[in-house]
Formats: sequence, structure tokens, C-alpha cells
Amino acid sequence: MSGVAHIRRWVSGPDVPRTYLWSRWVFLRLLGAVFLVAFGSLWVQLDGLISSVGILPATEVSEWAAHEGKSWLEFPMLFRGELSDETLRATVLTGLGASLLLLLGIVPRLAIAVAWTIYLSFLYAGRSFFSYQWDTLLLETALVAFFLAPGSLLSRPSRLRPPPTAALLASRVLLFKLMFLSGFVKLGDVEWDELTALQYHYWTQPLPTWVGWYAHQLPVWFHEASVVLTLAIELFVPFLIFGPRRARLFAAGAFVFLMVVIGLTGNYNFFNLLTVALCVLLVDDATLLRFVPRRSRERLLAVDIRPRLPVWFRVHEGAAVLALSIASLGIVASRVWPERELVPRWVQRIQESGRPFVACNSYGLFANMTTVRYEIELEGSENLFDWQPYRLPWKPGPTDRAPGFCQPHQPRLDWEMWFAALGTRQPMPWTAREVLPRLCQRLLEGEPAVMALFAEVPFDGKPPRFLRATYRSYRFTIAEERRETGDWWKRDRDQGHVPPLRLQNGRMMPAM
Repeated sequence: MSGVAHIRRWVSGPDVPRTYLWSRWVFLRLLGAVFLVAFGSLWVQLDGLISSVGILPATEVSEWAAHEGKSWLEFPMLFRGELSDETLRATVLTGLGASLLLLLGIVPRLAIAVAWTIYLSFLYAGRSFFSYQWDTLLLETALVAFFLAPGSLLSRPSRLRPPPTAALLASRVLLFKLMFLSGFVKLGDVEWDELTALQYHYWTQPLPTWVGWYAHQLPVWFHEASVVLTLAIELFVPFLIFGPRRARLFAAGAFVFLMVVIGLTGNYNFFNLLTVALCVLLVDDATLLRFVPRRSRERLLAVDIRPRLPVWFRVHEGAAVLALSIASLGIVASRVWPERELVPRWVQRIQESGRPFVACNSYGLFANMTTVRYEIELEGSENLFDWQPYRLPWKPGPTDRAPGFCQPHQPRLDWEMWFAALGTRQPMPWTAREVLPRLCQRLLEGEPAVMALFAEVPFDGKPPRFLRATYRSYRFTIAEERRETGDWWKRDRDQGHVPPLRLQNGRMMPAM
């Protein structure tokens, strides 16, 4: 055998059947788990975020959609007209039920369709609270999963037809787009280019963990090497997705490793689990079942019944999935070469048609690494002299409180407050996000559902007479500082504050 043949055989791996029945089985259950977490996380925050007494009432959006006469195709939200809190809660419970069915492998296609439709509705209804890349990634993944999932009542792998090739390709294109663009958007940022990004990342990211504090203490050379490794995984490894078997397995391992490290050092909700789920589809059954006892392996690999769908249905289904893949690759091309008209008009039309349904999105976290951390801290007072803080559960507050783990739950108000302070050095951050003025109004009203989003509230939960926002900078302590003080954070003095506010005839006004 020639040297080239040896290399080809090594890269391709052993000659085993390339089936993905059990890979799909695992993927769909992981997707069900992600949906279950996403709806469960929303359930415990629903009243404070988007109920009629919440910060951004969803009924405002539903009434606007009804007033404007928006059809579902142009504004695909289930809700129209006046929206009760009971309807919101029932819809979340329905989403939880669909997620559980998907997790159990019962009517998987129907479960995905219901979960996707409901989550898309909340993305529209929740406005700023659902403006995160993992929300759009979940919806786009669910679209691909719908075509990948079996149409049977129960998804028992050994009695199902193999996953459609077009749907498998679409899942790989989605993973390629996610990882490659996450690396590409970092190019040109001075901190990433100079390999200094991870000297700041662990403490400037939205919700760090205590593991991130320890990672921050590592030497500079380690941070620089980590930047190189991160960029290599995000920029070069994605191309292995379309390579031979062992190349795909290496890509899956590299991506999972990166997700584990990210998840240990920062709270990114269900993003890491969702990305790992997509990676599972790079792993064929023969590899996946190596973790199963040998005695059971042959039985699990056996495929005895492969029901076929009508040809016309398979053709239309395959065309829809290929259209999604082409539109995704068009987004990658337009991001890499924005000055060139590389994307044909017909592909652009596909992208535009899918935009209301969040069917084809661009990704890329931490395109610009922040090097300072400012925190907006709300404080209440009865006399304009003594101010008491409102503390969110997962944000820096007391300097001796260790950063914790909250994932896969997403505390959406904590995230919004990080974005509100991002990129501004001015003590008037109200214009940054729509959430802040609404939040202050609810706190001055003493709304219990909103105060329940906080870990600590002053005045025994009663509304304050006055409210202000102070502006401070935070950073991780170094090891010597922590040994001396026991603090995880070092907080600078006030950088300024929004002038005190009060309520007058139900309206928020300056206190002086």
C-alpha cells in the first residue's frame, strides 16, 4: 500500500458503516433538554420580565401587532390583541410540555414544531430580553432538527430510516457558520490581534464564575497561548467539519473542549449545551457506541426497518433544507467579503424570506473585547442621604461574594444590566437599553414581581421614596489582594450617578 493510501486510510478511519441513527437520537434529546431549560428559565422570571406588571409587558407588542394588522407570515408571533398573564403562563407550560415530549422521543417532529413556534413568539414578545445569539441559535437549530427528526410516533433508532443527507449537511453548515464567524469577527480587534484579550475576558464578561477568577491569575504567556488556541479552533478547525471521518471527530472534540472551558469560566446559559448538541451530529454511530458495552453494541447498530416517505415529500423536504444551507453559506460569504457582491439575488431573497422566522442568522461572540467593567447599581432612599442597594443575584455586588454558577439558567435582567453599562463611561446610561427606565419605574412602584428578580431589596420590599443609579468600575482582585482581604472583586469609588428619581402622580420625575 502506498504512503498516500496509508494517509488516506488513517484520516478516514476504519471501514465501518457511516450511520447517524443514534447520533440523531442523542442530538434530539439534547435539543429537548435545551428547550426544557429555556422554557423553565423563562417560567421563573416571566412575571417580572414580560407580564402585565413586568418590566416590558408583552401585551404592548401583541396589541401593536393587532393594531397594525400584522399577519403571522410577516410578524410570526402567536399573540394578538390584549394578552393576559394567564395566557402567557399557559403558553410557557405548553412549551415545557413540547420540550418534555422531545426529550422523551415522543412525536419528535410535532414537539419541535410546537416548541419552535412558541419560543419564536416569546422572542418577539420579549424584545430586549430575548435579543441574544443563543436564542436565535436555538430557533435555527430547531428548524434544522425538524427536517432531521423522524416523523414517527416514537424515535427508536433501530427501527427508523437514516437521517436525510441534506438535513445532516444543514446541521454541519450551521455549526460551521457558528464557529467560523465566532472567530472571524474577532479579527481586527486590537486585543485579539495583540493576544491580550484573555487578560481581560474572565472578569469583564457578563457573568463570570469563581473558576474564571482562578483562570485570571494564570501567567500572561498562558493567556496569550489560549488566545492562539481559541482562534485556531474557531477559524481553522471548522473546515474539518466537511472532511473525512477522523477530521470530523477531531473537530467535534475541539469544539466540545472549547465549550467546556467557556462554561467553566463564564455563565453562558444553554449556549454551550446547544453547541455540544450540534457537535454530536459529527460523530457516527460506530464511534458513539464505542462507549456502550460490546455485548450491546451489535444489537444497537442493527437497523432492521427503514420506512420510506413518499418521493415527492422527500424532494420538497430536501429542497427546503438545502435552501437553508445555501442561505447560511451566503451569510458567511457576505461577512468575510462585505465589499463584494458574492451572494446571488435569489439567495438574498431566501435570506429575506427567512428573516421574520429567524431562519438564517449571523453569529460571533466577543467581536470587541472590553477592557473595563462598569456596573450600574440601583439604590433606594427615604431621605436622599442614606442609600440602600438593590442587588441582582449573579452580578458583582459585595466584593467578598464569589462569582457563582447559574447556567444553564439565564437570568435575563442580570444580562441586560451588563449590556446597559457596556461601552459607555458616562453616568447617564439610560439610553443604552429600553429596560432601565422601565425597571426604575417598577421599583419606585414597589412591584413585587420585579423585585423578585433581585437577590436583595431594601426597605422590606416596600417601594423607596427615591431611586438612583450609581456607576462603579469592578475588576477581579489578584491573588495577594484576596489573601489580604478575602475579596474576589475590587470596586472603585463611585464614577457618578443618575440624579435621584421619584414618582409623582404615577410618573417618574427627578427628585430635585
